Amino acid sequence: MNQYNIMVQQLLAYLTKRKQCSSSRLSHKQCYEEFGQYLEENNLYLSQEAADQWIANIQGKYNRQKCYFWRQYISQLIVFQTTGSIPDALFYQIQSSYDKVPNSLKYYLNLYLENCRSRYTDRSFEIAKVHCSRIMYCLSEQGITEIQEIAFSAIDMLIHTDFHCSENTREMYLLHARFMLEFFASLNIIPEELSVMLDDRIYFQIGRMELFSSEHQTLLEQFRNKSSLFSACEFHKRISAFETVLRDLGYGTTQLKSSSHILKALYLFLYRYGLGYHPEIAEIWFEEIKRTL
Repeated sequence: MNQYNIMVQQLLAYLTKRKQCSSSRLSHKQCYEEFGQYLEENNLYLSQEAADQWIANIQGKYNRQKCYFWRQYISQLIVFQTTGSIPDALFYQIQSSYDKVPNSLKYYLNLYLENCRSRYTDRSFEIAKVHCSRIMYCLSEQGITEIQEIAFSAIDMLIHTDFHCSENTREMYLLHARFMLEFFASLNIIPEELSVMLDDRIYFQIGRMELFSSEHQTLLEQFRNKSSLFSACEFHKRISAFETVLRDLGYGTTQLKSSSHILKALYLFLYRYGLGYHPEIAEIWFEEIKRTL
């Protein structure tokens, strides 16, 4: 534990050097002292698994907001143990992601936050603000300065970002990101397809053509230049009618949900890559993504 305590003191000194406010440093100190006591009592070493177990144990003792921030503090400590520093993306999670968002994106961030403010309690709103600000900061690091510049590559980036946190917290980041993009889509600033894709439950069933086999990529490009039966947009419009037919034939809820999911995934693939619907395109696509189902 002596080594743990030395590392904690080094991290607190690092936070002071980076001008972290005194109240935040005090919260860090309390978190690390209680976590250190938990490690010692249970003969454990510093790890994300031990941190997750500890956070689960203290959730009845402290409020949700405190548990959320303390989880981030432990993530900082784990990174600091390895690198001796804290990357900006993780540090600003506690300092203020909001202050680091470029003004051009902050305008849209504020627009969204003002729109959703009434749906939250004061504490929940602050947490939502942290999540949304972090998402905007991530987008800005990809060179995005205007909401209109968000493209499918940005969705790929967000889906594959771990945010240096637990899986549950990562899901919360993506959920708030999806809410934001849905709002911007409702204003016709971005296509709604971007927000729909920002969901683990469907993203990996859509597939990425650039990751398909070279043979399939070639075939898809060949079909791109052939006459499709109808456009991706028209395909999308027909999904609900197809579901109605299945319902009228007596198919159950599970089958209806499955068919809706897979057809929506195919539509998003066609939309993303500018393809129309053709049975052979659908067969190639399904051959590639079926392992994810």
